[in-house]
Amino acid sequence: MVNTVMKRFIIVFLFGLVGYGCNLITNVIISNHLSLDVYGDFAVAWRALQLISLLMVFGSTVSANKYVQKYIKSGSSRPRKDFLIWNMTLVSQVFVTVTIIYFCFIGLAEIAHYHEAWDGEYHLAMYVVLFAPFWALALIFINYALVMGRSILASFLYSVGVYGAKLIVFGFGFFIFLPQNYLHLSYLMFAYVFLLFLIGSFSYGMLPDNDLGHLKYLFSRSLKKKESSAWFELSKQSEVMILCTEVTDVAGLFILEFLDSVEFDVGFFNVCFVCVKLILFSLDTLTRLYEMKVTTMSNLSQEESNQLQKTFYHLDGLRVAIVLVSMAIFYEFAPQILYCFNIDDTTNKIILPIMVFGLFFRNSCILRLNFLVANGQDHFCSYVQIIRAVIMIGLGSILCLHYGLYGVVLADLLSKVFAFVCLTLKCRKLTPMRFNFLM
Repeated sequence: MVNTVMKRFIIVFLFGLVGYGCNLITNVIISNHLSLDVYGDFAVAWRALQLISLLMVFGSTVSANKYVQKYIKSGSSRPRKDFLIWNMTLVSQVFVTVTIIYFCFIGLAEIAHYHEAWDGEYHLAMYVVLFAPFWALALIFINYALVMGRSILASFLYSVGVYGAKLIVFGFGFFIFLPQNYLHLSYLMFAYVFLLFLIGSFSYGMLPDNDLGHLKYLFSRSLKKKESSAWFELSKQSEVMILCTEVTDVAGLFILEFLDSVEFDVGFFNVCFVCVKLILFSLDTLTRLYEMKVTTMSNLSQEESNQLQKTFYHLDGLRVAIVLVSMAIFYEFAPQILYCFNIDDTTNKIILPIMVFGLFFRNSCILRLNFLVANGQDHFCSYVQIIRAVIMIGLGSILCLHYGLYGVVLADLLSKVFAFVCLTLKCRKLTPMRFNFLM
């Protein structure tokens, strides 16, 4: 059993590593073929597309993992069918809403053009907003593969599939197609999203126990209100936390895009985020090895608790070492790293170590969140994540107006520290177990 778990962990880790490599290479290609300000616009459009897709499948990921799996074990297929229909209905309804809003905007834009109130070029995000349903459907199929017990396939699709497809489309596009404007970039983004949709749907359709045949019910009957409510009630607290985390992560880009007077800061910020994501991936991989133990801490004997406490200390020592070494490497070799992305800048190299330092606090929240959720503190965790998002957006906007890029990075760090302190204090009230050396 232990060997099986370790094999799965190693496979998933390798998939994640390959996925990160594909994403890194893709961003290097894009940043070397676009000016830094246009690359920043691309990054904003990409994050907006991801965020809208996540909003479209609100509750899908969490309810899939929490609710459907137990019915698979019992052999019941009805809830799975209802779950698939609910997801498709959710996406189709949001797609109609987004389409109406989009064409209303196009109408207003045409009026503005006609009256010569605006003659500039629209942001790339306005060209790609309609692609979100395809990405959302791909997420649904990947989630469904996960709850069907195909965790290796789901991990492959989440990492190698998502970022491998990105590398193929944009690598081919920039070396052959050579996009010249936002419209050309939107073509590539549509090609990527559609390819991701095809990969997800075909991978799921190849499974012998898929429920694609039941999609005909999507147009012949509506899901009962009681069943739809059950999916939503089950997942809303956890999904709020996920959405707040995503919003907080992308808030820095949007704040810089709207409030910063330096056009290049958006692209620079995204490059730094892509670089330090390897550290986040490494820290999260280590931490997730102990997620299940955290959720069952209350059932451990005194001897087992002592052993787990020692394990946490060793884990924390390894995490601290990774962060300190990474901060030193990024600070020392920042000019060379940034040069790979066509950025010749030696004045802002302190940004990378600061972002790595912030990742330590973000990663430290994972075990605390798992422990609190397992002990019925979902609402508290949701409130903390909401306040963290508000701090990031509010404080980030204020500091950005005065300090630009550094203000946003500082606000991001402070929001992570806030969440870390709040979750730690709550955990200390419920358990004597320490997840870090000091806290």
